[in-house]
Amino acid sequence: MFSAQLAKKMFDETGCNGILVARGSLGNPWIFNEIKQYLKNGKELPRPDTQEIIRTMIEHLDSCVDFFEEKYGVVIFRKFFGWYTKGFKKIRPLREKVCRAKTREQVVSLMKEIYVPKAG
Repeated sequence: MFSAQLAKKMFDETGCNGILVARGSLGNPWIFNEIKQYLKNGKELPRPDTQEIIRTMIEHLDSCVDFFEEKYGVVIFRKFFGWYTKGFKKIRPLREKVCRAKTREQVVSLMKEIYVPKAG
């Protein structure tokens, strides 16, 4: 499942008791709550703002580093960076830099370069 609407459609059309989200959660851990809320009240939740996505990415990176140690944790996290930033404008050059990053600090520094529109 890649959206709450698709989850509801699957339940409605098939009468199934459950669904698999699988790849739909890659870079979008919020999908579980989105599905729950959509099934409960039919309302779509707004996408998290860029700052929340960055905070989640840092937490995910830290988990990778804690579990695999820095060298491998950073390498493993690189692919998730692409999933988290899917649909971001002008992100390709930053993705290329992240793919060359070797340390947690380099990745976090690059995350802080993600364009965040000013409110108002």
